[in-house]
Amino acid sequence: MYQYTSMSFDNGDHWTNPQISCFTGPWSCLKVDRNPFNGKLYGIWNPIPLYNGRHYRHIDWGRTPYYFAELSDDISSFKNIQVIEDDPDHGYSYVATSFTAEDEVLLGYCSGGPEDGTGLCRQTIAKLKIKQPE
Repeated sequence: MYQYTSMSFDNGDHWTNPQISCFTGPWSCLKVDRNPFNGKLYGIWNPIPLYNGRHYRHIDWGRTPYYFAELSDDISSFKNIQVIEDDPDHGYSYVATSFTAEDEVLLGYCSGGPEDGTGLCRQTIAKLKIKQPE
């Protein structure tokens, strides 16, 4: 119920041992992507794991809410969280990203719900305005 990180300091020839990160979640991956317009790293993930009494349903596998946030360079912390989706009857996961500007990203992700029978049968495409630090 955690996301793990491993770092390379030599362009991928060698990697550190995987370690638990600050990102919890259900059975879906954290997506990390670098914005080519400003060089910042951003993450998209489901922040709530299935433990602590959270109800498990086959429809969404606990994959809600869905968050977007700016990450530190070493991926050890995040800030400027934005909620992409938070409908408790749907599951959100497996995102593809395309940055179109320094403050804008296109997202494509699974977003199914009860009417689909699973969280993986529907796709949403959305444009997100990236929140600037205050």
